Amino acid sequence: MFVIAVLPVICATGPAAAQILPDLDFNTMMMNQTLGSQILTEDNMNRLEAERQEFEKRGAANNPTAVAAIPDYVVEQTQDAVMAQLDQAYKSRSNAFGKASADQWLLTAARTIGQRVGALGQEYLDRVSRQGQADADAWYVATAREISERYIAQETQ
Repeated sequence: MFVIAVLPVICATGPAAAQILPDLDFNTMMMNQTLGSQILTEDNMNRLEAERQEFEKRGAANNPTAVAAIPDYVVEQTQDAVMAQLDQAYKSRSNAFGKASADQWLLTAARTIGQRVGALGQEYLDRVSRQGQADADAWYVATAREISERYIAQETQ
């Protein structure tokens, strides 16, 4: 009895619901849905881009070396100076202890020296502002050379 009483209500609402948008066909509805989703996607992308830019601004404010980095030519000079010393020590170790041991030593030495030299970044930037670029460059390369000399001397004792 209940099913028969509900059937006229379903039939009455079915055609009425279909007649709400009589002029729109299926393709138009799909196009509108696609445009709507593209607008939402574009809005989300704009929001994500704004968040990324804000994150980068905050990161740069908290990390001064992110804004003013050590120039590439100084990094190359530093690497050349350090690697020249490491190369000599590597050859000596390779002859004394074998290639595998020397390879492991070189990996550890390069990592350790790199971390110590990398820690000089803020001091380098301070020296650039106080003493000028050329003096700061010379100091950085000389200090890196000293760090590698001390490391190699310590490891050979």
